[in-house]
Order: sequence, then C-alpha cells, then structure tokens
Amino acid sequence: MKKTAKDIIELIKKEGIKMVDFKMVDINGQFRHVTIPAENFSEDTMISGIGFDASNYGYAVVEKSDMVFIPDPDTALIDPFCEIPTLSMTGNAMIIDNPTNRPLAQYPRNIVLAAEQYMKDCGIADTMLILPEFEFYLFDQVGWEVAPNSIGVALDTQQSYWNSATEERA
Repeated sequence: MKKTAKDIIELIKKEGIKMVDFKMVDINGQFRHVTIPAENFSEDTMISGIGFDASNYGYAVVEKSDMVFIPDPDTALIDPFCEIPTLSMTGNAMIIDNPTNRPLAQYPRNIVLAAEQYMKDCGIADTMLILPEFEFYLFDQVGWEVAPNSIGVALDTQQSYWNSATEERA
C-alpha cells in the first residue's frame, strides 16, 4: 500500500519522532542528508520538497544549482541507529520548473525510475528488481589515535577516488 503524507504525519506522532532525515546520493554515490525537526514536517514538505544546492552534490554548476528534493513516503522508516527518534526517507532530486518540477536526469533514483518506465512502455517487463552491489575494500593503511584531547582514524586504499591523481594507479 502506498504511503501518503498523512500516513507519515501519523507515524511521526504515534512513534514520538523528533527529527526527519532526508537522504540523497551525491555524484560519487555517497549518501548525504538534510535533517529537519519533525514539527516542521508537513504535507507541503512532501509536495514542495526541501530546497538544496545541487553544486554541493556534484550535479550542477553553481549558477544552475537550485533544486528541490522530493521525499518518497514509501521509503520512510524509523532509523534504529539514532539516539533521538528519527524518521529516515530517500526521494528524488528535481529541477525547479514551472508549472511542475522536472526530474534531474542524472540523479540515480530518477535513472532507475526512467529505466523501469522504459521497460514497461516497451513491453519488456512489468517489474524490474534492482539490488545494491555490495563493495568491499582492502585498505593499504589504517591508523587510529585515542588521546586525552582528540580521537581520530585515518585510512587509505589505492583504489579509492581520493587517490585518482596518484601515479601507478591500477
């Protein structure tokens, strides 16, 4: 059953949710998020979305980076790892346009939705299952420090994107 904004508001009240966390993916495939107090969540949040600067996520140049994130209520779940009761949702990045917003073509969820619609339109399939590819990393270096005035961890692996400029990259 599809969830509505009213369903989400009822869940927030019933479960005593204090924060609502909206997760989106940047151009490198890493989760970023915007969190708002639950009392600021409304039906309008689901329709109008949350504004964000897409240049910070690698999707647009600064001059054309004002976009909106539209939450998908069907992805709502209570985050079991947060100390403060938090509801988490993913959604879709949209280009602000009149009269309606347009999907940002390179946003991963929008690509999947377009691919699914294409398969339906062509009669190839009614359902498309997409699963994550679980990655693992072999670290070349791992270090940590616990001191009276600091705590930290450092890791490095030659295959990582942050080493793209190093020589002898495999």
